[in-house]
Amino acid sequence: MSIGQLNPHHMKACAFCKYWYDPTNSAIYPKSPAVGLWEYEQRVVKKCTITNMDRRGCDLCHRYVCKV
Repeated sequence: MSIGQLNPHHMKACAFCKYWYDPTNSAIYPKSPAVGLWEYEQRVVKKCTITNMDRRGCDLCHRYVCKV
Protein backbone atom coordinates (compact mmCIF):
# COMPACT_ATOMS: atom_id res chain seq x y z
CA MET A 1 0.00 0.00 0.00
CA SER A 2 1.39 3.36 -1.03
CA ILE A 3 -0.14 6.33 0.78
CA GLY A 4 0.22 9.90 -0.46
CA GLN A 5 -0.88 13.20 1.06
CA LEU A 6 -2.21 16.22 -0.79
CA ASN A 7 -4.71 19.03 -0.95
CA PRO A 8 -7.23 17.82 -3.58
CA HIS A 9 -8.08 21.38 -4.61
CA HIS A 10 -4.48 22.04 -5.69
CA MET A 11 -3.23 18.63 -6.87
CA LYS A 12 -5.61 16.90 -9.26
CA ALA A 13 -5.17 13.19 -8.48
CA CYS A 14 -7.75 10.74 -9.84
CA ALA A 15 -8.52 9.41 -6.34
CA PHE A 16 -10.28 12.73 -5.61
CA CYS A 17 -12.07 13.11 -8.94
CA LYS A 18 -15.82 12.54 -9.13
CA TYR A 19 -15.33 10.62 -12.40
CA TRP A 20 -13.03 8.03 -10.76
CA TYR A 21 -15.46 5.21 -9.93
CA ASP A 22 -15.12 4.69 -6.18
CA PRO A 23 -18.65 5.19 -4.78
CA THR A 24 -17.62 4.41 -1.18
CA ASN A 25 -14.48 6.61 -1.35
CA SER A 26 -12.48 3.67 0.00
CA ALA A 27 -9.14 5.05 -1.26
CA ILE A 28 -9.23 8.47 0.43
CA TYR A 29 -8.95 9.42 4.10
CA PRO A 30 -9.14 12.81 5.83
CA LYS A 31 -5.81 13.67 7.47
CA SER A 32 -6.48 17.28 8.40
CA PRO A 33 -9.53 18.42 6.42
CA ALA A 34 -9.65 21.78 8.22
CA VAL A 35 -6.53 22.78 6.26
CA GLY A 36 -7.45 20.66 3.21
CA LEU A 37 -4.95 17.81 3.74
CA TRP A 38 -6.07 14.31 2.75
CA GLU A 39 -4.37 10.93 2.37
CA TYR A 40 -5.02 8.57 -0.50
CA GLU A 41 -3.89 5.17 -1.74
CA GLN A 42 -1.82 5.82 -4.83
CA ARG A 43 -1.81 2.30 -6.31
CA VAL A 44 -5.54 1.56 -6.14
CA VAL A 45 -6.94 1.14 -9.65
CA LYS A 46 -10.51 2.11 -10.54
CA LYS A 47 -12.27 2.93 -13.78
CA CYS A 48 -12.68 6.49 -15.04
CA THR A 49 -16.32 6.98 -16.01
CA ILE A 50 -15.41 9.47 -18.75
CA THR A 51 -12.62 7.59 -20.55
CA ASN A 52 -13.77 4.08 -19.49
CA MET A 53 -10.12 3.23 -18.72
CA ASP A 54 -8.51 1.92 -15.55
CA ARG A 55 -6.64 4.68 -13.69
CA ARG A 56 -4.47 4.67 -10.54
CA GLY A 57 -5.33 6.98 -7.67
CA CYS A 58 -2.18 9.03 -8.29
CA ASP A 59 -2.84 9.58 -12.00
CA LEU A 60 -3.68 13.11 -13.15
CA CYS A 61 -6.30 14.23 -15.66
CA HIS A 62 -7.32 17.54 -17.26
CA ARG A 63 -11.04 16.64 -16.81
CA TYR A 64 -10.67 16.62 -13.01
CA VAL A 65 -13.66 17.66 -10.85
CA CYS A 66 -13.03 17.49 -7.10
CA LYS A 67 -15.45 15.25 -5.18
CA VAL A 68 -14.51 16.36 -1.64
